Amino acid sequence: MKCPNCGEEIRTILVEGTELVWIREVYEETADGSFKFSRVEDEDAVDYEMEEILCPKCEKPIDPSLVRFIREENKRA
Repeated sequence: MKCPNCGEEIRTILVEGTELVWIREVYEETADGSFKFSRVEDEDAVDYEMEEILCPKCEKPIDPSLVRFIREENKRA
């Protein structure tokens, strides 16, 4: 995923002090306006919600809407 502000390739983000590493950087907007990220490495990273994701380089918001991280590895297996 690339930051829309500075173009930096973003592979990790911080959620509640826990660094999540994306195995696959595929994401899509869901019907409720949140974003679904396809697979994260952290097994405990299920349904984290936060108001915005900040780019680690420019520190500007990537998306101000609620973002949900959903582990889908078991669904796809």
